[in-house]
Amino acid sequence: MERKTSQEIRKVILEEIEICKKPTNDYSSLYKSNCVKWAHQTTDDKRFCTEVISEELLNINNWKFNTITRESDYVAHYDIKNTKLLPKPKPQVKKESEKRRAIRLFKKGMAFNFGEIIEYQVPIKDKRDSGSGEIDLVAYNKTRKILYIIELKFTGNKSDTLLRAILEIETYFNQINKNKFKSNFHRLRGPFNKIEKAVLLYPKCRAYDESIEMNEGNRPKLKELINKLTINVFTVPDQAGD
Repeated sequence: MERKTSQEIRKVILEEIEICKKPTNDYSSLYKSNCVKWAHQTTDDKRFCTEVISEELLNINNWKFNTITRESDYVAHYDIKNTKLLPKPKPQVKKESEKRRAIRLFKKGMAFNFGEIIEYQVPIKDKRDSGSGEIDLVAYNKTRKILYIIELKFTGNKSDTLLRAILEIETYFNQINKNKFKSNFHRLRGPFNKIEKAVLLYPKCRAYDESIEMNEGNRPKLKELINKLTINVFTVPDQAGD
C-alpha cells in the first residue's frame, strides 16, 4: 500500500471511528479496519502507523459494544454436566496455523505461567460462520481464580499487528454475555474471581516482534492504550517447546 503521513493516518482512523458511532455507537467493527494492520512508518515524522492510531484511540473515553447473547453454552468442547471431554474434532487445516495450534494447546491441557488452557475457539454467536469472530483460547488460573479470554497470534502471522490483536480481544470481551459466560465456566472449573483479557504471542509473528519493541520503549502510545484497556500481553519464549 502507499505510505501515508501522520495527518493522513489520523484522518483515516477518525473516519473509522465515526463509522462505528453511526448509527448504533458500536465499536465492534473497529478491529476489522484495514488501517489497524498497517505496520509501516509514516512518511513525515517516521512514527509507526499504529502509534498514530493508538494516540487517537486513547481519546475515546467510552468504548461501546453491543452484547451478543448465545443460546448455547460458551463451553463447547466439554460435557459440562458430566465434566468429561467430548470427542475432539480433527483440525480442518493441514499446516500449523493459529486454529490448529489452539486445538493442540487444548488437547494437551497446556499450562502456561498464567494458567491452563481449558477451552478453544469459542464463537461469539451460536454459528461459527456468523462473521462475529471467536475467542481463540480460554485459560484458568487456579491459584488466582482468574479466567482469561485470549487472542492467539502464532508463528508466521506477519499481517496482524499487536494493535489489531488487542482491539480484537477487547471487542470479544465486551460482546459476550458475561453472566452466561461466568455461569458456564463456573460449572466447569468452580468459582473464579474475574475474567481478564489477554493476547498470547508466539515468536516470529508480527505482534510478538512489536511487543518486544514496545517493552524496549519504542511504542509508548500502544503500551498506554494496552494499559488503559487492561489487556495482558503474554509471550511464549523463543526456542520454547510445544
